[in-house]
Amino acid sequence: MQASRIAHAMVKAAPLTAARRELNFWFEAGTEDETDDRDRNGVIDAIQDTTELIDALQARGFRPGRDVQYVEVPGGRHDPRRGRG
Repeated sequence: MQASRIAHAMVKAAPLTAARRELNFWFEAGTEDETDDRDRNGVIDAIQDTTELIDALQARGFRPGRDVQYVEVPGGRHDPRRGRG
């Protein structure tokens, strides 16, 4: 696992508790968030890292569509300057 994927490591190491049932997650990634593709599989790292984090949550019992929501935005990109006048 890549060392910078801190959230992935935290999910895998976290104890399973009843409190887990109270957690919900929302993820959104744009297909143009970046261009990096570290393993050259045709999926940008921002999307792959997000979907692999969701996989880790699912392995811990979180349910996609119920506890975990994911939206992939075609043409979307991270741009903090957008929307500012």
